[in-house]
Amino acid sequence: MTRAVSRARTLLAAACALVAVTITTPTARAQRPLSVSGGAGITSARLSREGTLDRAWTGAIMGAGGTLRLNRFLLDAQYAQGTLTPEAGTLGDGEDFVDGALQLRFQVLPWLTVGAGPHIRAFITPAGTSRWTRFEGRVRAEGELINSIVFAHFEGWFAAAVDANVQGGGSGAQGGEAGVLVRLPRTPLALQLTYLADRAEFANGASEFLEGVRFTVLFDRY
Repeated sequence: MTRAVSRARTLLAAACALVAVTITTPTARAQRPLSVSGGAGITSARLSREGTLDRAWTGAIMGAGGTLRLNRFLLDAQYAQGTLTPEAGTLGDGEDFVDGALQLRFQVLPWLTVGAGPHIRAFITPAGTSRWTRFEGRVRAEGELINSIVFAHFEGWFAAAVDANVQGGGSGAQGGEAGVLVRLPRTPLALQLTYLADRAEFANGASEFLEGVRFTVLFDRY
């Protein structure tokens, strides 16, 4: 678990440094008063829980989302679900994963947005449902690697308020993601590869760490 967290922090720090270099010049993408974008993808995910008994699950998570943009304001909606199965040596059943989030963001600079909103996550088993409810703040930086074709981004988040219905409740959550996006010439489509990591702590000292690699097909149109 410690190695996984250390690896996640190292990758995210490297991605942040990369984006910091690339965003020294504003993005060249044209700003439109009103636009709609969205996409769908699949995440190869691993969930590990640390506490009195360390356990881990893996699986594929399917997701979709969209963004409505009006000038410098953006409204994001995301939904994902999948099934996680126990790794070898982990006792217990598989878990159905359901995740949904809504966020209002504001573009502070051409390459920087900040936002906040609710995030609900659930792990469903025959024994019951473990549910997280968070209100998260997020910061996203992005910039061009190759003019109007390849982009990089880094996004970090923390839970300003968090609640869980197991393990005595939640005490905190934070995470981040880093990714690269390639726009397909003469089409409204783009391909994106993202690494994400999310750590949540329970009130009794236990924690769970979700990480994964996500491949997404995006579209951007009026």
